[in-house]
Amino acid sequence: MKKNRKNTPPALMALFAAAVLSACAGTPPPQWAESLEAAFPNDRYIAVRGASGSRETVKEAALRELSLYFRTQVSSRTELAESYREQDGAASQSLQLEQQTLIQTETELFAVRYTDPWRNPAAGTWEAAAYIDRAEAWTIFEPRLSSRAMPFMALFRAAEGDGEPLRRFFRYKAASASAAALPAYLDFARILHPLRAAAFAPARAATAALPQRINQAKFDASVFIDCPVDLDGGVAAALTSALSAEGLPVTKDRAAASAVCQALVDEGMEKREAGAFYTPALTIVITGRTGAALFSLTLTAPRQSAVNPNIARRRAYTALAGDIQNKFHSEFEKQITAQQTGGNL
Repeated sequence: MKKNRKNTPPALMALFAAAVLSACAGTPPPQWAESLEAAFPNDRYIAVRGASGSRETVKEAALRELSLYFRTQVSSRTELAESYREQDGAASQSLQLEQQTLIQTETELFAVRYTDPWRNPAAGTWEAAAYIDRAEAWTIFEPRLSSRAMPFMALFRAAEGDGEPLRRFFRYKAASASAAALPAYLDFARILHPLRAAAFAPARAATAALPQRINQAKFDASVFIDCPVDLDGGVAAALTSALSAEGLPVTKDRAAASAVCQALVDEGMEKREAGAFYTPALTIVITGRTGAALFSLTLTAPRQSAVNPNIARRRAYTALAGDIQNKFHSEFEKQITAQQTGGNL
């Protein structure tokens, strides 16, 4: 027997139709699914959307999207980090590692929050939003940024105010070493909280100016070697090599030099019945453009002897050149490092 639809109550028919429509329409999308900006205004939040085939893993997908957002933004905005490194593949790889480490370590400190997962019927996937409160994250990040920016700025300003070219060059080099990861941090800050990151504009300007400052300071810090007593230029050659290894250009034009490296050799020669004996000593003093002593070192080589005086003398100079090679760098570095904290060398 066929059912008579005419006898079905209208109220029951209406309920049945509503149920069918509801099943077809699915759960209405939440506000964030329709517009992340409306739910999480960009001036207050960083928010991204993640999708997954499983409700259990959708928050992990959203967190990956958040990390990808930071990685993409920092990589695209980093303007300096390679410019004061060698422009090669190793430098580029180092920069990428710095960025990845920064993103991983810093974002793990922030409170990442998530929306309730929502099933998107059109895509057939689960979706969720991961978001960070910018102001809350900044309170965590800002002290870490300051701990890097402040020492760099102190070194940079000291270099800017130093009127002695050679000292200024090494101050800029110290500032460069201090700023190793700073450009990536500054870019991260602009992404995290653009308004508050503006307070670090001087540090950004200084890091941008640093490559040119270093190049100019190196050009200005040329050294003339004055070695009146020498044998075949051996001591002068050893000093040229040592100074060049420190990054200092050596010039043969005394008038154009900003510093003079005076090398005084005392051959310490003694004549005995058994032959000639030399106990050579070398005093090195570097004076700057202002006349200030910037570096000093005294070397005494072991006694050299031979029946032939010429052979003994040559051995003495060879010993001095070896002492320069072995001892100059460590003493120079020690005095330069002391200068960074104590003013003059």
